[in-house]
Amino acid sequence: MTNVNTKQSIVKTYYPINVETARFAHSINSFRDFDPNRQPSEYRQQVDEAWELVESKAKDLTPDNLNSIKWLADRYARKLAQWYNDYNRNDASCPSIMISGAGNFPVRKKEKQNSRRNSLFNELKRIEDLLSKIRNIAYSNAIKSNDPNVIELLEIKLEKLQVNHEEMKAINAHWRKHGTMKGFEDWTDERAAKFDKSMADLPHYLSDIPYASYSLSNSNQNIKSVKDRIERIKKDKAIALSGGIKYDCEDICEVVENEEQMRIQLVFDGKPSEEERKILKSGGLIWSPRNTAWQRQLNNNGRYAVKRILEKLRALESNQ
Repeated sequence: MTNVNTKQSIVKTYYPINVETARFAHSINSFRDFDPNRQPSEYRQQVDEAWELVESKAKDLTPDNLNSIKWLADRYARKLAQWYNDYNRNDASCPSIMISGAGNFPVRKKEKQNSRRNSLFNELKRIEDLLSKIRNIAYSNAIKSNDPNVIELLEIKLEKLQVNHEEMKAINAHWRKHGTMKGFEDWTDERAAKFDKSMADLPHYLSDIPYASYSLSNSNQNIKSVKDRIERIKKDKAIALSGGIKYDCEDICEVVENEEQMRIQLVFDGKPSEEERKILKSGGLIWSPRNTAWQRQLNNNGRYAVKRILEKLRALESNQ
């Protein structure tokens, strides 16, 4: 893996394409000359598209969203390099009949190779979805409940937390077995040596494993929190889509559960009185000029607050 520092302080990551495997695969499938730079160049152009999105939108994004697309861009680079290497390895598993000739041609082996090739193209579509996710986040901002892509953004955050959690467990397992991080997955010897040194510098009672049980517990809790938030938003959206709950609001205002903006909104015929505005504000509602409505976040707390506000508005109206 190579790292390149840019003027935006974005660290671009690329992963190696096994050119020798590509060369062999080409030799048993084509009569044309082999270009050793073709696949690495294609790969780098594809990955550069992701990193250019990160660089161009970095200044516009919240830290959380910037970290998300940086993580996704690195994941895209890693997965795409793995795909190229898997594709070449599969092509190298059986020659073309044009190269080997029809005599004793391994038909079943070729069928297996073709089946694997189909699976690889399906995998490529999933990898390309990562680039789509990067685009979506690059043109959005903080993960707010009224964001049209809130569930997708939270699911990306969840995936990132889950992958990091599994990596923490894998690092612990490798450390327990070898006492060093050398040889771990795609880590370079330099990275492994730095990690080993950081472990050696820790007090003895802290150096048994890289990630203590409390670190894994905190990680699990973060995962659970994001999962719970996703489920809450999905439920709130489902209720709003089904028409929302019933509110006793006749002759007072209209109550709208806006599923797209994830806001519960009170729409009045005219401007509420000063007393009415105090009641609205006391319930956490704020005026939205864009929507010409008083609103707050659409969730169970918001629904409860609106019910209480309506009771107070009705009582105020009765006393006048």
